Amino acid sequence: MSAKSLFFRSGLRIPVALSVLFFPAIATNAAKLTQICDAPNRQALRLMDEDRDSAAAALLSKTIRELGEPAGNKLCKGISLINLAIAKYRLGEVNAAEGAAKEALALMEQTVGNRAPELRLPLQVLAAFALQRDQLRKADELIGRIESLPWETRVDLAAVHELRGTLLTREQHKAEAEREYRAAISQRELAGDGSSLDFESDLCDLAILYLNERRVAEALPLLKRGLEISKASPLNAELRVKILLGLGMAYSAVADHESAERSFQRAVQLVDSVPPAFRSRLGQVLYEAYSSFLKNTGKKLEAKELRNRGEALYGHDTSGMTVGFDSLLARQKVR
Repeated sequence: MSAKSLFFRSGLRIPVALSVLFFPAIATNAAKLTQICDAPNRQALRLMDEDRDSAAAALLSKTIRELGEPAGNKLCKGISLINLAIAKYRLGEVNAAEGAAKEALALMEQTVGNRAPELRLPLQVLAAFALQRDQLRKADELIGRIESLPWETRVDLAAVHELRGTLLTREQHKAEAEREYRAAISQRELAGDGSSLDFESDLCDLAILYLNERRVAEALPLLKRGLEISKASPLNAELRVKILLGLGMAYSAVADHESAERSFQRAVQLVDSVPPAFRSRLGQVLYEAYSSFLKNTGKKLEAKELRNRGEALYGHDTSGMTVGFDSLLARQKVR
């Protein structure tokens, strides 16, 4: 299987990766929150961690209705709306998610002003949505605003470096994107955040960048590191599938067929646990990549059967593509 057929596909964008388990839940300045606000939001986040997104959205919607309009509830309502945006996005309701995030930002600006660090998360969520929709100019404006805000932790810096790296990758500024991703990884390591889901996602983003540049030798250690970290901590299913898919494609590029097939098989075993909003497109890419690998290693009948099974499960890929890693670049992490 040639590196070209694996890693490059002109013009294709696959919106599978605005993962919602990555940014910290907005518990910023928790002392300002009343129990009526803090408890349901924490419960909603637990529900999302359990992939019970409809229940989380219902709980948050009820909380927001019960808050009403008193001025003192604006911060709480803003926080609840951010988490509602996350739940709605996970359910595939992108327009509703973006509307909730915009309302959250407006309420929080009224509460804490236009220069407060608390605005970082709603701006990150909106920048993530802009990137997911390839609205690059809008994403650049939102990221620039985040960069202008005060930062409180190294994790704050890591998040904005990651956003900027994704934007630069979309704009085909690969060298600058690499520097941003490496800065994000460095900030998380300095913060002692090197075993978090965010850190694993940053490793995956940089690995995908390297694979698109055919720098397989540099991508493999990052993907292996991400997989090792996942053994000691819970891992979002979507990210795990992407790491395993990345490993399958990387191993196949260096002719380690046994490791490649093992990685593909593990990804296939996990893909059904990916949230429904992201599962179909990721499943198409995974089955196309795996079947291409089988075909190019002489297993043509198995490849045909696998491709047919993938189309039956996730639909036919109408892009006419050869699987490439640009399709898997994270469309940004929310929460």
